[in-house]
Amino acid sequence: MMADAAAQETPVLEIRGLSVNIKGAETSRPIVRDVDLVIRPKEAVGLIGESGSGKSTVALAVLNYLAANLEVSAGEIRFCGTIDLSRAPRTIFGSQIAHVAQDPMAALNPIMRIGRQMSESLRWHLRLTPEQARARAIELLDEVRLPNAAAILEALPHELSGGMQQRVCIAMALACNPRLLVLDEPTTGLDARTESAVLELLAELKTHRDLSILLISHNLAAVADLADRVSVMYAGRTVESGPTAELLHRPAHRYTQMLLSAVPKMEGDRPLFDAPWQEAAFPKEGCAFRSRCDLAVEACAQDDMERSPGAQRLSRCVRAQELFGGFYPQDGGSALYPRKPPVPALDKILSISDVSFAYARTRAAQASAPRALDNVGLDIRKGAITALIGESGSGKSTLARLIVGLMRPHSGSIRLKEKELAGLRRYPLEICRRIQIVFQNVGGSLHPAKRAYTLLARPFRLYEKRSPTQSELRDLLTPVGLRVDLLQKRTRALSGGERQRIGLARATAPRPDVLVLDEAFSALDVSMKVRVARYLLEQSRASGSGHLLVTHELPFVRYLADDVVVLYRGWACESGPSNTLFAAPHHPYTETLVWAARRLEGQKPARTDLFRTDASLGKVAPVARTGCPFHTACPRKLGTLCETEAPPDRNTGAGHRIACHIPLSELESIQKGEYTAG
Repeated sequence: MMADAAAQETPVLEIRGLSVNIKGAETSRPIVRDVDLVIRPKEAVGLIGESGSGKSTVALAVLNYLAANLEVSAGEIRFCGTIDLSRAPRTIFGSQIAHVAQDPMAALNPIMRIGRQMSESLRWHLRLTPEQARARAIELLDEVRLPNAAAILEALPHELSGGMQQRVCIAMALACNPRLLVLDEPTTGLDARTESAVLELLAELKTHRDLSILLISHNLAAVADLADRVSVMYAGRTVESGPTAELLHRPAHRYTQMLLSAVPKMEGDRPLFDAPWQEAAFPKEGCAFRSRCDLAVEACAQDDMERSPGAQRLSRCVRAQELFGGFYPQDGGSALYPRKPPVPALDKILSISDVSFAYARTRAAQASAPRALDNVGLDIRKGAITALIGESGSGKSTLARLIVGLMRPHSGSIRLKEKELAGLRRYPLEICRRIQIVFQNVGGSLHPAKRAYTLLARPFRLYEKRSPTQSELRDLLTPVGLRVDLLQKRTRALSGGERQRIGLARATAPRPDVLVLDEAFSALDVSMKVRVARYLLEQSRASGSGHLLVTHELPFVRYLADDVVVLYRGWACESGPSNTLFAAPHHPYTETLVWAARRLEGQKPARTDLFRTDASLGKVAPVARTGCPFHTACPRKLGTLCETEAPPDRNTGAGHRIACHIPLSELESIQKGEYTAG
């Protein structure tokens, strides 16, 4: 009866038969074709699929904000039953329908302070006074778990970390109490702990504010945590839909199975599935996925009709009933397991020791300013991948920028083999060639009006004084899953995932000694992450280059990294080989990150009161000036000892070190008993 009552409710959003075409290209395959989607009050619907599947186009059609060269060629989009969004007044967008964009830096005005940007919508839509708007803005920033909200209002966007920028955008979207929230990759820049807290917040808002949510995401853990129902898109069509828990556990389309098989886990060593690449254009008839499908039969060339393999389930697969019934063919995996052979421990390419940095307007203010990095050290070995993990604002991106010479450390050493870099005012061209970076905000690092060819040809012209050959360009594009015909497209015409892969291809073109990857997977779908991960492994081993992987994604760290360094507010609290760092014992702060990553995968902690003060209660612990930097947020604190004395460096063996007062045997004992089966 409850399901029948829900079905009778007027949908907040109703999409029927939506098709989107390129203007003047009626004979080509539509970008979006015949999409149906319904979102009811207090319901969240997830839209998943690879880059280019049409997810963001559906969202932009809902917002009536399609690119100038696109048009809705068929179908309708209705809001609250009666409002046709194609003819709705613009005032409805931002007040009743709010949007969180995929790239927060592009969504925020780079020269306008956060407080002014937040106040604009509050004063325009809610007619608040400047004082009321400021007070409301502080409430919203507190609500999305941002520390020191009053100071953030005075900051410019570039002064915030990627995760902080993302939370500001979420706060701005919630400002006018919308009925529908369109979230396009809302967790892209968030660490696991913040992501878990934000998803928890969104779930609360969904209930308490009568909020409906359209969640577009590559992050299947986020979709599983928040969405009530899921629609899977491929080549502009919905290929499968149904209740979230059932669809993710019993997929009825081979494409969905492949997506789920490409998701790494915090537990277990199962191989990841590397789905075949789409070599040719999508066919106009039949199942568009058939050229990549290992289960394709003759009927797939003509038949992509919807089927209902179960209650509330739809699938466009001729073998839907078999798959729904449990048929799951054995896949060969992606060769990310068994693990890579070890790298010689002493063959270092880049060595960082005692590096400190503080953001200050003048040199005199550096001494009293809080340190973004405090005596940090790490080594990047030849042919190895070193992961740098920690929550937003821990100093990861700051260290990445220091390494590539965009900023200078206030103290410490950065050595590239025999060359000291810390004292250089500007890196010479040869050093720039040897150290390359893929930025977290890749859209901001690629000129929007330039073609992909121009961007990829730049390293050849700059470092080798020549133009690249077609085969060289193909060798750069193919490993990251891009076709050569993309070369003539401008950056603004590419999806977020395509831009990120162009940035990666450009950074590998000069064959650097050190490649810094700042959230280089954040905009990639799960299947493309496996392809790029395999490429990075092969490239690091074959070329002998060292990689620094700055990321929030701990499951991929387990699969990729040889070494891991954990940062907490600029302090390196733990480091060591990947296979030992994630096994007990580990630092209590590392434990918070692992706890959150497992929580996103559905595992249930034995104690639910652990590690929630920082992430879930809307308050962030102050920076400790004495003792252990983490003691203000640590639930395992040993009284005044942790408050007054700096923690000793303890070695567990095999190069694994932890800076903690707690005896290692005690840490190991309590951590091994922390989780129950999820």
